[in-house]
Amino acid sequence: MVSELATSCEPHSTMVDGNKFKIVDEHCKRLDNQLQTYHLEWQESMAENKEQGAKIEQLVIQMELLSSQFQQFVVAQTARTEMAEAIPEVS
Repeated sequence: MVSELATSCEPHSTMVDGNKFKIVDEHCKRLDNQLQTYHLEWQESMAENKEQGAKIEQLVIQMELLSSQFQQFVVAQTARTEMAEAIPEVS
């Protein structure tokens, strides 16, 4: 009787183990697909960040140039004002 129970349980046990393996395998495949998707999204994000970084660098260069030009303008205007104030008005 014990041997009958042991032999009748073995195929069931193998079937359960097979189903568990299949479920785990499917879960691993889904996780792997998610990981690949996240990796691709991360790479795209990094490329966008790099592109944005380059644009920001260009804007910084333009801002520095504009600042320098503005400072030169202020210096020139100040010099003109000082010269105009130094010349006596003729009445």
